[in-house]
Amino acid sequence: IDPVDVVVEAAIAAGLRADNFFGGVRLRAIFSPTLATETFQTSAEGFFRVTGMIADSVELFGEARLNVALDPNLGFGFAELGHWGAFLSIGAAATPAEIEDGRYGVENLTIHGAEQMDAEAIAACLGTRDRSTFNVDIGLRGAPSCGEPPFDGSHLIVDFWHWPWTEWPLYDESVFERDLERIERWYRARGYLDARVVDTEVDPPAATGTDRDVEGCGAGDESDCTVDVSVTVEEGEPVRIARMSIRGIDVLPEGMREQLRAQLRFSRDDRFDEALYELTKRDMLRVLADAGYAHARVDGEVKLNRGRREAYIVFIVDADLPNVVGRVCVTGYDNLPPDTLLAVADLAPGETFSLAALEESQRALYALGAFSSVEIRPEDREENEEVEGAGDDASSEPPVVDAEDVDVQIGDTDRFCQDGPAQVEEGHEPVDIEIRVAPGRAFRYGFGGGFQAGQAITFGTATNFAGQQDAAQWDIHLSATLEHRNLFDRLIRWRFELRPRLIFEMPVFNFTPAQNPPFGIQAVTSFRWPAFLEPRTNLLFQLREDLGPMPFTGFFRSELDGVLGPERTWLDGRLYTAAFIHGNWFFPTDVQPIDPTQRLPETGSLWLEEVVRLDLRDDPRNPRAGAYFAVTSQQSVQPLSSWDMIAVNAEARGYVPLPFGIVLAGRFEIGVMHIESYDQSLLADNVYQLNVLGPTLLHLRGGGASSNRGYLPGLLGDAVQRYVNTPRSRADLERGLDIQQRPVRISGGTRSWEASLELRVPITAAFGVVLFGDAGDVSRPPLGSTSSDAPFRFDHPQVSVGLGIRYRTIVGPLRLDLAWAPPELRSFGGDSSLPPTCTADSANECNPRNYLFTREFPAAVHITIGEAF
Repeated sequence: IDPVDVVVEAAIAAGLRADNFFGGVRLRAIFSPTLATETFQTSAEGFFRVTGMIADSVELFGEARLNVALDPNLGFGFAELGHWGAFLSIGAAATPAEIEDGRYGVENLTIHGAEQMDAEAIAACLGTRDRSTFNVDIGLRGAPSCGEPPFDGSHLIVDFWHWPWTEWPLYDESVFERDLERIERWYRARGYLDARVVDTEVDPPAATGTDRDVEGCGAGDESDCTVDVSVTVEEGEPVRIARMSIRGIDVLPEGMREQLRAQLRFSRDDRFDEALYELTKRDMLRVLADAGYAHARVDGEVKLNRGRREAYIVFIVDADLPNVVGRVCVTGYDNLPPDTLLAVADLAPGETFSLAALEESQRALYALGAFSSVEIRPEDREENEEVEGAGDDASSEPPVVDAEDVDVQIGDTDRFCQDGPAQVEEGHEPVDIEIRVAPGRAFRYGFGGGFQAGQAITFGTATNFAGQQDAAQWDIHLSATLEHRNLFDRLIRWRFELRPRLIFEMPVFNFTPAQNPPFGIQAVTSFRWPAFLEPRTNLLFQLREDLGPMPFTGFFRSELDGVLGPERTWLDGRLYTAAFIHGNWFFPTDVQPIDPTQRLPETGSLWLEEVVRLDLRDDPRNPRAGAYFAVTSQQSVQPLSSWDMIAVNAEARGYVPLPFGIVLAGRFEIGVMHIESYDQSLLADNVYQLNVLGPTLLHLRGGGASSNRGYLPGLLGDAVQRYVNTPRSRADLERGLDIQQRPVRISGGTRSWEASLELRVPITAAFGVVLFGDAGDVSRPPLGSTSSDAPFRFDHPQVSVGLGIRYRTIVGPLRLDLAWAPPELRSFGGDSSLPPTCTADSANECNPRNYLFTREFPAAVHITIGEAF
């Protein structure tokens, strides 16, 4: 906005509120002291608001309103809307928290004397706590949790302010007295047997039970009701480990013994800690359970010599016999098909027991979306004996059918069981598995709205393969969804979503949005059929209709896209494979020029699509180590498609952990589109070059938040701006009306490559910075070519470098990247074959570069969620 204007707004409203709904009328006045035109405007509006509490005193709301101007406008906002407008807004409202009458609120809690231990870790276990503040914890450990290591070290915390709506914790003398005992017990658990609290201070003393005075508390000044609490401790010397051993592992294989020793969290002369001792036993038990020992036990003994401050630790392992999967039963399924649940769980009787296999089965059942809870556990021997004892009475004996599923009832609980193995290998013992499920709501619906920037073309995309591209759009949209998670009583998951959109050029900070943003609508429906043909295979059918401007050219079109095929995960979900029949029908709806070489053609394609992804990363949202590989391919033939084509995309990523939590991440991607032949309706001299680029959905493009970040989406490589005639009827031309032209962008290619390198440096547990460099190119044959062949131009890297900021969230990092693309690094060596950059004097057959601030600074800003790769 140039110039920047200051606008002050005031409003008064009246309405009715019922539960989470609020509606009424509002009078609004706007005053702008900086505008040269009229500076005052009034308007009236009707509004409807939906609210929901996200915290005790914070309310989130969404509001729709219809506004009518009551006098001449300010020169912006309503001028093109005829003095009326419809608005959709979201926001939050907060009520300042107050201290309860007659009580004191804890402003600060300070622990002095904690030199070896972390005072924040102690405070996390206390009932007395201070009011939370907005702060920055300089370090990588994050906020400690009670009883969870590490406990030593310290935090460099910079406090800023209290949010007005944050709750006031109340001071309670009896709770504080118990907290003093907790502090000493906490230290004993950390190995400090002689630690004690030597002093306490409560300011003001009137807050204590012995000197309680609340007469003047809160009389016009809430600060009178706040209290500061401090505790001073004397740590002493800790108990250290003098000797440690593991008993009962001699009967286990050597490899198993080494795995158990690797779980030890102590070394000689380390400080003893109860939490680490319990974690070591838990980790050993996990190793045994993953190796097939379902009934293993790990106990321990700890002897302390207080005088010498020494600890002697013995871990006692009772592995028992190795187990195989016995009978598998499911309970709590209600009206859901239990045979399908057993098939999805995929626990075959007779296979080696593994806790990891049970967890994978739990994930697969949760993924069906039909349950509020899923629990899978091996039954204890006592439970098995009780069930077997119930069968001593012939009248209650459950039927047994070899190698078949049987439905039995014990007491009031329905159990659908798969019989155990007929024979068990000598030296092994079967263990029965129980699957307890709690069905959730089968039918669901939802309404909402939001803002979406980047990768808009992935809406409703079933394949979700590595080659997804950033889209040159952002939008404001509404959303309505319907979903049924047990269609036809076969756990088929059906979903329908409708999304009306107001669409703008992308990205927000680089282009000025169009004066009249086009309206679009997207609709997608999908069916996912679990346990199709075999337990872990899903059959997916999805259909998507997108009516609106194309993400890259802005040309209005109707696009119908559908997929049908099986998909499956392997190796605990790390390997994903899919094979689809993919159809795409593209219909331009804008009025087009008469010249056939300037008309965007209609196309239809039916192709085969294969997807393979291998994810070896430690954390897909915030990877620190590992690798990721993905390959997709598509093939089509005429007359089922407008092209005989083969397309391949491949990507590899790697992550290397460095000291201090730093991560070095790299990525390389390559793509090929080969057109053998094409339908004759696709002219070689057509400006859109679809004859060699293939289906619009498969065009190779570069640039954007997850590509080369120095370029806007679609502007990498051979992207060009071309002028075509503005549509005129033949009658207009015969009348001699001037032929006007408008620009279109051609951004697809037939050969592409990209490479990125990032250095991810954490500053705190939540914040981090990234230094990155991107390179890549997209090439295609020249206009008029009948062949899709184009070179891989590795000497045209179009390098961009930049700096990014990351903020960790539960859905991935919130990302802000600023990238600069130096013109001298666009190509190396000889003459460049890249299109010339568009200028004010030359805007045809040129590359529309993106700039920030001035044309001397080719750069781009990207804001999105998730790492670039």
